[in-house]
Amino acid sequence: MIIEYKIDEQDFLTYQLWNASRSEAIQRKRQRTKYLFLAFYIGLGLYSLYDGKTVFGSILLIVASIWFYVYPIWERSNYSKHFKKIIDRKYKNKLGRVASLEIQDKYFIIIDDGSESRIATTEITEMYETGSTVYVSLQNGVTFIFPKLKIKNIDALIARLKDLALNLGIIYRIDLEWEWK
Repeated sequence: MIIEYKIDEQDFLTYQLWNASRSEAIQRKRQRTKYLFLAFYIGLGLYSLYDGKTVFGSILLIVASIWFYVYPIWERSNYSKHFKKIIDRKYKNKLGRVASLEIQDKYFIIIDDGSESRIATTEITEMYETGSTVYVSLQNGVTFIFPKLKIKNIDALIARLKDLALNLGIIYRIDLEWEWK
């Protein structure tokens, strides 16, 4: 099976956000930051109320409640901006280039701007499908990104990857509801 596709900045951004959402370290950091500042504002607000500074204490408690709801929205946006900067710096030469991928039983053959790479399918560690993209991760840390809307015969590709995962004994994970939160 041979497919041709083009990856743009949004595809790389979606991949970076998906990858971050799976990282336990990033999830712990996000939760810790959210609740640490919340506890700080509440603690300082309650202390101020106890100390007789009702206006200052009330303001801090209001800030704490606003923080709890606004911070996750700001944080999502901040992560997106951060990853966009990385993509602009690291992947700008790869954006918009047409790539061709041939999937065989034993190899992936990638043709990109005149160069050809051959990767053994035994290097595949994980296959993951979201609502917009299919990811194939390799042992060396490289991940193939297959945007569903940009591949003509995506159903055939998904069927081929599922069959390949079955033959290789790899779990093909599906999370069609994934979104960056």
